[in-house]
Amino acid sequence: MGQEQLPADQVRFAALDSRVRIAPCQEPLQFDYPFSGSRETVRVRCAGPTAWQLFLRLTVRPPVAGAPSGQPAGAPAAVAMRASAPVTLQPPMRTVVIAKRLLQRGTELDASMLEEVQKPAMGLDQLAIGSIKDVARAETVRDLPAGTVLRSYDIKRSLMVRKGQSATLTVGQNGSFQITVRVEAQQDGHLGEQIRLKNPESGRLISGVVTGPNTLKGL
Repeated sequence: MGQEQLPADQVRFAALDSRVRIAPCQEPLQFDYPFSGSRETVRVRCAGPTAWQLFLRLTVRPPVAGAPSGQPAGAPAAVAMRASAPVTLQPPMRTVVIAKRLLQRGTELDASMLEEVQKPAMGLDQLAIGSIKDVARAETVRDLPAGTVLRSYDIKRSLMVRKGQSATLTVGQNGSFQITVRVEAQQDGHLGEQIRLKNPESGRLISGVVTGPNTLKGL
């Protein structure tokens, strides 16, 4: 394709869709005709680091009378494309959560350890976490180096109540009648889970929902 050339003022490309975004390509752009026998569509390809391709609709205006012409009508404008700014396609982006530093296995996460960033959606794990809020009260299940995109299977909800430990159970409505009692957990509990409890004074078994570290609310 590099052998076919036209003056730049004879070449026009159809306008791109307004949803297309422009981004730099770190590799030399590659041009070719993707459809056999047609010279109306030019394919522009970028090899990386994120590979993409873009199809441009090409039209060639007739040369102005008296202007030099050395190419047949319909020839693509390789020179015009090289002389203009590189046209690149911004791939669809997605918000993900990354580790700002090494997170060792068992680390209880908080916002200071994490960052929300935009990354190309292509190639991202479908289970990548999209908000720091989604990892509240969670801990890592493996070592995660700095810069790692967190996925749902990299974390688990932190254990808030441990079997055999004492905890506080609140029964009633906020702003009205409430009773707080000490109970003994009969099983481990994560945030939001319902677990069995025992009143150590009466020996009665009851249930509660975990609301925080060693705190529960009655049903």
